[in-house]
Amino acid sequence: MRKLSFLVTVFAFLFLFPACSRCEKKDGKVPPPAAAAKVAPAGFEEAPEVRASQLGSHALQGHTDRVASVAFSPSGKLLASAGWEGSVRLWDVEGAAPVAELKGHEGRVDSAIFSPDERLLVSSGWDGTIQVWDVFGKKELKKIAAHQGRAIALAFSPDGKLLASSGQDGKVRLWNVGDWSSHAELAGHEGGVNALAFSPKGRILASGGDDKAIYLWDVEKKAQEARIAGDEGHSTWVSSLDFSPDGKTLASGSGDATIRLWDVAGAKLLRKLEGSKGWIFSVKFSPGGKKLASAANDNLVRLWDAESGAQLERLEGHKDWVMSLAYSPDGNLLASGSKDLTIRY
Repeated sequence: MRKLSFLVTVFAFLFLFPACSRCEKKDGKVPPPAAAAKVAPAGFEEAPEVRASQLGSHALQGHTDRVASVAFSPSGKLLASAGWEGSVRLWDVEGAAPVAELKGHEGRVDSAIFSPDERLLVSSGWDGTIQVWDVFGKKELKKIAAHQGRAIALAFSPDGKLLASSGQDGKVRLWNVGDWSSHAELAGHEGGVNALAFSPKGRILASGGDDKAIYLWDVEKKAQEARIAGDEGHSTWVSSLDFSPDGKTLASGSGDATIRLWDVAGAKLLRKLEGSKGWIFSVKFSPGGKKLASAANDNLVRLWDAESGAQLERLEGHKDWVMSLAYSPDGNLLASGSKDLTIRY
């Protein structure tokens, strides 16, 4: 009887907390939403003082599978989105209208980001490639065989000279923007790497993965500066990372339904934010740094006070998992991409 009880416990844990690699198992099966909705901190109840509001009035439609990534252009005039049906789309923000559909990946697309000068759009997909697009010419410029298996996360250095990519193969790679030659390969993670973020000055690259660990890399030295894991770390996969505008704090989101704020200089935990009812897919600081937004598979976007960690507001409107978030450069708009096939802002 004890053996049977133990096996049931183990099975339940593995079902509720699979390895992520953007929350898709290697056999291609997505854990059912009904099961995901049951993941919640013990004894959690929605705080009655947290007000509920609606997401932005614009709802963009065009993708035919989940919207895995959204990103504003540096000017704030364009919005890019990546969909699991295999396309990257550009949208006019002011007019809430489609501008272009870019196709080139063979399979699902996980990420799409703009270069700091807005000339380039880079996407990553399940075919293991990175594709470089001319934003204004709306054409493909380069295809890079970057990773074995899925190419997952992307990040440009603030000066636009380097592109970081990560994959299901556990590798973090740096590329020289322009000739797209390999600059460095950073090894350390055991399992897929789901999240990347450059510090505002570009000195540090943060990565987070299925191994529950967050690595801080010295970009110039191409070496590990710190590893965050263990008792203070997340209890399952790390899905998202973002630096505060001053570069002093790193936010991490995870399948353990928590957000953790880290002191970058000391690689120490500052505080843990609890309140989500499910897996957290995306965390983003507001451009002013006073707020932190999070997206989860409870279909909600939540806003937090970045200093105190208090939950300020929950934003409703999506009908399925919220996969990605992006603030406009001026901080006036918050875009969200969802498994319900829409983008809202």
